[in-house]
Amino acid sequence: MRRKIMGPAVAATAALAMVAACGGNTGAGADGDEGPQDYGIVPLYTPRQGGTAYIVGGGIANLVSEHVDGVQASVEATTGTQEMVQRLAERQQTGEPAFSLMDTAGTLWAYEGQPPYEQEYTELRALAFAGNADLYMVARADSGIDEYADLAGKTLGIGGPGSPTNLLTVEILAAHGLDEGDYTGEFLGYEDVVNGLSNGSIDAGVLAGSPPVAAYTELATQEDVRIIPVDEQVAEELVAESPYFYQGVVEGGQYPGVEQEIPVMGFGTNLVTNADTPDDLVRRVIEVVYEYHDDLVAVHGSAEVMTPENATRAIGIPFHPAAEEYLSEQGVDVGME
Repeated sequence: MRRKIMGPAVAATAALAMVAACGGNTGAGADGDEGPQDYGIVPLYTPRQGGTAYIVGGGIANLVSEHVDGVQASVEATTGTQEMVQRLAERQQTGEPAFSLMDTAGTLWAYEGQPPYEQEYTELRALAFAGNADLYMVARADSGIDEYADLAGKTLGIGGPGSPTNLLTVEILAAHGLDEGDYTGEFLGYEDVVNGLSNGSIDAGVLAGSPPVAAYTELATQEDVRIIPVDEQVAEELVAESPYFYQGVVEGGQYPGVEQEIPVMGFGTNLVTNADTPDDLVRRVIEVVYEYHDDLVAVHGSAEVMTPENATRAIGIPFHPAAEEYLSEQGVDVGME
């Protein structure tokens, strides 16, 4: 009998100890032929424990362990994308498969050897888009800040130092004609941005996350604030130049005080592996992710966007051949330009 997927509070922990269930729906060998290869423990690396990607990763590990014969998937939290890239490289060197959920920007920077990476990690391969992270530049409603140009000369909370939020916010500001000397940037996390906007110590600040963004929801219920719209032409150019971005929209009524659509930028999380991960394993993993989509959404609502239709969103690295083949069968073109 098929086990039920566990809820958000326990799914990630349960995935650590889950063993591959007998009779999984995607396993081979049901007709008496030679069964699938036993891959043993296969890690799925994620950012910090307790975050959205960690919870989603736990759900994926749970499903893979339950439905793919010969695999005991284990979610493993890390300090971030740089550590995940290094761990994937180490697994490749030993000939062992591994997967990771990491931000689409850091993935492309690693692939191309852009800072902070000192070498190219050209063996990285994508399986699927795995989550949204909208970026909101937020100001008080009475600040007189109506567009990005109004941020010149202001004090801005721009995310933690070296974080994807920080680096991408600086890139978005630059695309709007604001270089780092044109404003005073403070390295503030989400809680500090909320506090800074509340006490007036900053003029504006960035909040990010899977929509609805919890930090903004909390702030908007306490303070009269607004999300600064990105210039849509600038946004289109950013996506064309930096494919780890996507163009997002805050819908009217989504948050207190939001009455009309607001264009914003965002970046994604992608499910990644190495180029030499066996085709059969990649195929079975991606099948499980999509075939048990509802179970994954039950673990965390942010997985709602993890569909074949969104598979290529914000992804700038090549897809694994087995993932590309599967998605092609679903009518999705993942050809890289």
